[in-house]
Amino acid sequence: MSDVSHPLSDPATSTFAGQLAYPSTYLLTSDTSGGVAVPGLGLVVDNRGIRVLKPDGALAAELPWETVVEFAATARTETPDGGPAVVVEATTATRTHRFAIPTQDPDRIEVEVAHWARQRGTPTADRKISPAMMGVLLSVVALGIVILVLLGLHVI
Repeated sequence: MSDVSHPLSDPATSTFAGQLAYPSTYLLTSDTSGGVAVPGLGLVVDNRGIRVLKPDGALAAELPWETVVEFAATARTETPDGGPAVVVEATTATRTHRFAIPTQDPDRIEVEVAHWARQRGTPTADRKISPAMMGVLLSVVALGIVILVLLGLHVI
């Protein structure tokens, strides 16, 4: 997709060669009452960087790649209306910008974000280990320690 004046006029689009455009993105922030999800924004990722668009398509913020130290899909969540979404973070030297991208295909969003992060040489968070897998890993490590202790005591 080439540069267009309003890249979010169509539903969510993505092409690794051109840009990612995510309409209906939420900015995740907080105020004195707790977490807030600001609706109606657009998120565009392309060779220039990451742009946040206001509901009317005007530029709200721009993060050139030179300023981004990490770009990652960090979690799965729900939108305020209960739909599935992926949390995407763009970190600069001064702050982390957090977004919730509504999607029925969270795997696709995670792959797209990781692709752009790798393409731009920006670190990306790998998918977190599930609690079940962490339990299995800890059990294996604990069992190994028990066996080593028993071997050291010449019990086995």
